[in-house]
Amino acid sequence: EDKVEAEYFVVPNKGIKNAVKPTEAQLKDYYALTKSAYRAPEYRKVALFQLSLEDLKKQAVLTEDDVKKTFEVRKKRFNSPENRSYNQIVFDNMEKALEAHKALKAGKKFEDVAKEFGKNKKADAVGPVTKKSMADPKLATSIFDIKDGEFTAPIEGTFAITIAKVTKTVAAVEKTLKDVRPQIEGYLREVAARKKVRQLFDKVEDLRASGMNIADVAKEMGGKSILIDAVSPKSQGLDGKAVKDLPAAPKLIQSVFVSAIGDDTVSVRHGDGGYVWFDVLEITPTRIKPLDEVKDAVTEAWLARENKKLANEYAASLEKEIQDGKSFADVAKGLKAKIVPVKPVGRGAVVEDIPAFFTNRLFSVKNGGIASGLDASNKNWLIVRVKKHIPAKTSGPAYDAYAIKLENELQEEMTNDLVTQYLEGAKAHFGVSENQQVFNQLKDAL
Repeated sequence: EDKVEAEYFVVPNKGIKNAVKPTEAQLKDYYALTKSAYRAPEYRKVALFQLSLEDLKKQAVLTEDDVKKTFEVRKKRFNSPENRSYNQIVFDNMEKALEAHKALKAGKKFEDVAKEFGKNKKADAVGPVTKKSMADPKLATSIFDIKDGEFTAPIEGTFAITIAKVTKTVAAVEKTLKDVRPQIEGYLREVAARKKVRQLFDKVEDLRASGMNIADVAKEMGGKSILIDAVSPKSQGLDGKAVKDLPAAPKLIQSVFVSAIGDDTVSVRHGDGGYVWFDVLEITPTRIKPLDEVKDAVTEAWLARENKKLANEYAASLEKEIQDGKSFADVAKGLKAKIVPVKPVGRGAVVEDIPAFFTNRLFSVKNGGIASGLDASNKNWLIVRVKKHIPAKTSGPAYDAYAIKLENELQEEMTNDLVTQYLEGAKAHFGVSENQQVFNQLKDAL
């Protein structure tokens, strides 16, 4: 591909004038042009009643007898069996294993014996493992019968002839009720709460089916309803901030905004396993906020636009200085701006501060030409000088590789288009559907 080599500097902000505060007339004109940006969302006033699993857990009453019985049933879940780590040497035959064992008994190092007699010429590290988890029962028995630092006799096991040396033992751990009481109580509270929520759910559904509103349902259930004066589709209040402690969001909000006042609304599953019911009480339609309500925001937007214009004008004046004969380097020096070189880049590349759309512009600028615009952060202005254009190569290994890549991509794209057309036609004609996973497997196998 063709490339361009360039250099640039960032225009210092100190040279750019700041816009002055707009007049009332300017503000009104700008607001008239942009007032659609100041549209307030639709808000809804809702009443909620929730069955929270967390609240029901706290209310659960536990007996000591239940705690002890549950511990006895579940205590194995908390215990950890003894585990061991070991090194092992695998042998081709028992004769070599016996020779190795003799060398170990004579005091030779395990690693040296592995190198001399072992099939793999090294000792393999294994573990940690429990006795029950080991696939070879003979090896497991031998390893768990010796102490740390000791080695086994040659073992003709299920899979290989080995000698093993225990490197580390971690003793079994048996937890007491005192150790795991919080977990046991948490489990019992969870079970009790889930059972209770099912019972209460049916009761609330019966009350709702009788036509009772949320406030009355809450009283009947001995709880309190939650009143939210205003909430938007983004779960925000009138202040633009997220509504605090909103249960089951965003599912609840989705349901709220597809319901009308007086609708027989359905329950929404709470994230913790509980449920939320709601009534839509009021709907405030979307509206354009008047200027008085958004004056500060409009002023800020107007100043941003004007400051951008001033920065653009300043950058254009610098660009004109260069076009009129002043050197790029002298302009940069006068501004105490650092010139940054840009290595040859292709179209659409993002380099240093230069965004992709700006890089593309450089291909229409002649050698020695100047371009200016915003950097990748959209905050600073750049002055860019094109040093030279580098044409694409049309021969050689790199070009051949690129041509093959392009050909393969085009072929794949054409194949996909044809397959898509065929499948769409088949589905329309025969009334069938496709299994994409199976299709991809068949395609990859061809």
